[in-house]
Amino acid sequence: MKFLFLVMLALQLFAAQSGVYVGGGAGVNFSDKLEFENGHYVYNQSYPYNLALGYQSNLWRFEAEGMYTKSKITNYSSLDTTTKASGDLMKQSGLFNIGYSGYNKTKMVSTITVGAGVSNISAKSPSIDASANSVLTYRASFAAGYMVDSHLTLETKYTYLATQSFTIADVAYKGLRDNLLSLNLRYLF
Repeated sequence: MKFLFLVMLALQLFAAQSGVYVGGGAGVNFSDKLEFENGHYVYNQSYPYNLALGYQSNLWRFEAEGMYTKSKITNYSSLDTTTKASGDLMKQSGLFNIGYSGYNKTKMVSTITVGAGVSNISAKSPSIDASANSVLTYRASFAAGYMVDSHLTLETKYTYLATQSFTIADVAYKGLRDNLLSLNLRYLF
């Protein structure tokens, strides 16, 4: 009987609503290099944004997420030389994520999420206009949020997003490693 009481108490302390949700956010990407065998491109910090559609089942979240980032390339370094460069580095990602949320009787919520999917990465400059499609991508994130009401949650989220190695215009790149900090809203129906 005590065990059943403790289980019921735990469910009440950490219970979350279930249902379909939509979310979105924008932030800043602190990464600034795209590396290849003998050098790298340097690009400006970018301002990525994301949209998500998911289902929350008590403490678990399952979602499909789309992310977009566009960065300005500023220079190119190879061996001992650095040259000014111009152009755009763009990435569109489609991911499937699984998250676990820690709820309690306060309005604060934390979520740990992992996911995988694919990215389309393209580079456009005076000398190149090419892309790599369906590059394997994985992510992990941690979010701390505040439940404004039973439907709306405001979150601050750190996301590590990485891609597998890829090739654009016969150049093999070591993959992108992004460190994103974003502000997100999530609405639970």
